[in-house]
Amino acid sequence: MSFNFSKIEKTDDYSTERFNIIANTEEGGKYSLLPYNDGVGLVTIGMGFNLSDDNVRKAVFAKMGITDSGLIENLSNYQKNKSKNKRGSDQAN
Repeated sequence: MSFNFSKIEKTDDYSTERFNIIANTEEGGKYSLLPYNDGVGLVTIGMGFNLSDDNVRKAVFAKMGITDSGLIENLSNYQKNKSKNKRGSDQAN
């Protein structure tokens, strides 16, 4: 196997190429704009942002402009229950 290297002159080109590589590696090139089950029962958004982690979830909500504390609590509880139920059903199998 050989690699061909080329210099990327523009920051935008680098960002696009980096995104494409991550999308193909993490999501098989079919990234989702909505939350999804990552295959092991964790609700994930984007490319690997695990919403079961409190710090990640808070950062994602902040970036999305979600500031209503009631909505944040409801979304957090929903996610935690989804992960808990998935782990419980996996253990039963």
